[in-house]
Amino acid sequence: MRTLVDGKETEYRFFFVCGFGKSGTNWVNNLLNLHPQVRCDGEYFLNTFGWALDQFTSAPHQKGHGEPYRTIATDAVHDLVRRVLLCNLRENPNATVLGDRSPRGLAEVLPGAPTMWLVRDGRDVVVSYTYHYLRLKPGFNIKHWSEGIRDFFMPYAERYNASPPESCFETARDLLAQKRWVGFVANQWAKRLRDDLDAKERYESPLLELRYERLHADTAGELKRMFEFLALDASQAAPIDSGGNTKAGFETERPDQFYRKGAVGDWKNYDTPAFREAFDEYAGDAAARAGYGEWTTAA
Repeated sequence: MRTLVDGKETEYRFFFVCGFGKSGTNWVNNLLNLHPQVRCDGEYFLNTFGWALDQFTSAPHQKGHGEPYRTIATDAVHDLVRRVLLCNLRENPNATVLGDRSPRGLAEVLPGAPTMWLVRDGRDVVVSYTYHYLRLKPGFNIKHWSEGIRDFFMPYAERYNASPPESCFETARDLLAQKRWVGFVANQWAKRLRDDLDAKERYESPLLELRYERLHADTAGELKRMFEFLALDASQAAPIDSGGNTKAGFETERPDQFYRKGAVGDWKNYDTPAFREAFDEYAGDAAARAGYGEWTTAA
């Protein structure tokens, strides 16, 4: 779209990065921002505007279901999305390719806008998700969980936060040995993955599927593929090792930090019969459908 910003008319393009939480969306965000023409930020969850639009237009008995209301509302929501993304220019006024990075399901937000969809082995997601929520201030951002799982989780979170960073691994290990907990996280991941795989089949806008494991093994190659997907010259980007949490993984594990480890196969360090049983029960079919069905170690 051509937009007048600060008295200058410029052509801007928009894109989206999505995936289940703790699948590497922040990492992809940081990598993309190495390019001078890109500014990606989050978490906007701009898909929620689409939910409102669906509510307004879906019911036949509502005015929004008919014209001209449907077109007026649709155009207004799409314009709102673009205007929000244009706020990224505050961080990089020279950017012309603007993106939203949100840990959400695969859904089209702007017709024709490219989407990068990130997928990660659910077993590693369970481990990373566990550390993430243990690290947060006990009780933060878990109101949407059922009361039962909140009550189950809170003693572990309090114990974790009362321990120095180097001695809190045992708390995480104890929690990851609980079938109830592993099943809770695995079920969320699996439900999202099933929905995303179905959405992938009917996706109309340009879509690039990214795997965390491939990105870890060949960060430069996958980043080049991302830039090509966005029709950008990869040679103009800053080096991956130039900072900003862009390298694959970290030299030391930091259990009290947002960027904790960034590893592939970390689940093997927490592999127990209870972990396997819970994951297979709640997510085994989804994992197999995505190519993550094999266990490579003995519990």
